[in-house]
Amino acid sequence: MFGITFFSEDLLKSLTSLDQLEGIEQLSSEQRSSVRLIPYQGAGIAGQLMTTFIVDSITIFTPEGDLIVKKPLLGVQKNDLTDDQMYQILIHPQAAIKGISA
Repeated sequence: MFGITFFSEDLLKSLTSLDQLEGIEQLSSEQRSSVRLIPYQGAGIAGQLMTTFIVDSITIFTPEGDLIVKKPLLGVQKNDLTDDQMYQILIHPQAAIKGISA
């Protein structure tokens, strides 16, 4: 779809604020076409919308071999996933099974 490696700090703040639409408007038309706002509830946060992007794929390198997840939603948020900061990414269990294309 598109190749974003990093967001600017200002754009990231806009995409994770309560008014995500302002940040989304700053994206190119190609990037905006892959945006989805997903309702979610995180640690200490309820009733929010997470800005997500449909990306071509994500590769997870494991000792057993590479796991390629096709067309995942990549969510952007400013808060920690857990209070103890133990996690930085969540993968749906179905996507973590070798041989299944998510």
